[in-house]
Amino acid sequence: MKKRHGALLAALGVAVAWMPPFQARAGDAVPCVFAAKGVPEKPGDASKAIAQATVRAWIECLGDRQIVIPKTRLRMVLEQRDPGGNAAMPYHLAMRDGPIHLTIGLKRRIRSSMSAKDINASIDFIANDGFPMPGLDVRHWQLRGLTRSSHPQVEHAVLAVDQTGIVLEMAMEIFSIYGRDTRERVIPDKPTERHAYLSMDLVRPLKVIVRLDIESFHQ
Repeated sequence: MKKRHGALLAALGVAVAWMPPFQARAGDAVPCVFAAKGVPEKPGDASKAIAQATVRAWIECLGDRQIVIPKTRLRMVLEQRDPGGNAAMPYHLAMRDGPIHLTIGLKRRIRSSMSAKDINASIDFIANDGFPMPGLDVRHWQLRGLTRSSHPQVEHAVLAVDQTGIVLEMAMEIFSIYGRDTRERVIPDKPTERHAYLSMDLVRPLKVIVRLDIESFHQ
């Protein structure tokens, strides 16, 4: 199978690096890993063709397996909504830093003294702007798996709690891979050039494990 995928990209003159898969717990599905580096220096149709071919090869290698994003560390801050905001969701966790952008709505303030069960019950929703796909890397392109909405149905479980944060496991479904050429500027009210983005269908279950370092969590 490796030769087959390599031939597909070699036909486009792409240098593909095969790297060891992400380390995951026994029993987790580990996707194939592709890193296409031979991308033209200027954006255009050739660059898009390479990105599309790489994504197709990764999808074919993945098959019908679940996508697993190994434990990723994110820095969050606990914020209180304005008094005139949604009274049912007075707090939320907002992103400070990390490769996955999440906003977590909370029904109440969470603290390090609470149990994992109580913190999990305090989560109202989990919003996202897409997830980087493990093992999929094309130079100059940002590639993300998208859920059907920014507030998808998410099964979640708080696995651990300590003085500085929590470990959270999430399960949901993605429905497509969206990519954009980061060399092309996004100009408001102007259509994006066709060569600067791609969208490919991919309906798969997704599991994400994140370590959330939360500012002011112990207070």
